[in-house]
Amino acid sequence: MGLAYWAKIHGRNAGLWFVLGVVLTPLGGSIALMAADRFGLRI
Repeated sequence: MGLAYWAKIHGRNAGLWFVLGVVLTPLGGSIALMAADRFGLRI
């Protein structure tokens, strides 16, 4: 749920990131979101 909140405050689709967090594990989802923020990907 923290991953979805992080995505929401950064203007991303929270539902999509919640599902990615479930599939990739919370740590993997967090790393993917950090990479998306760093490289400017609008996922």
